[in-house]
Amino acid sequence: MGRLAERRPAPCRVRKWQRGTSLLELLVVTALILIFIAITIDRIWQLRIAAERTNIEQLIGTLKGALGTELATSVARGNSSLALAAYHHANPIALLEQPPENYLGEFDTAPEEPVPGAWYFNRREGTLNYRVRFGDDFVGGNPEAPLLIRFQIRLDYDDRNRNGRYDPALDSLRSIGLVSLDDYRWQAAADEEGDE
Repeated sequence: MGRLAERRPAPCRVRKWQRGTSLLELLVVTALILIFIAITIDRIWQLRIAAERTNIEQLIGTLKGALGTELATSVARGNSSLALAAYHHANPIALLEQPPENYLGEFDTAPEEPVPGAWYFNRREGTLNYRVRFGDDFVGGNPEAPLLIRFQIRLDYDDRNRNGRYDPALDSLRSIGLVSLDDYRWQAAADEEGDE
């Protein structure tokens, strides 16, 4: 037993790679994490803008499809001109079975502060309006309200009596459509399309 008691454990040698983290290493890791966070935030912002743009395009496409269905139904029934005249400047949301969640309703005039990311129908102008939520990359829109996009149902007809309005008995109806009253685009989307 005397020999065991006399033996002492050898002192632990700390190898260079076993030491703690140096300040430089900690700074490098922190810098990399901050760069990653900055890139992620930028990408998330771009995805939010793309989602808004896609939602607008999807609703407009759905409304155009519903309008086309109404046109086809009216033509099949043989009363296309008179029935379609009622849609001129009407609320296209009425064509849907259920309005979108961000639809505020019909107003006689534009709300003073439209809710960003919401649709509403202006009865006086006969326009479906969308207030852009993420306007950083948005270009165009209504000159009087830059973050507003307006759409309207319009009849395309041959105005034979040149009175500026559709007369089913006289004028020849060519088509009906939902048109944008304002030129608009998202700058980031235009840049991406130019890169391709």
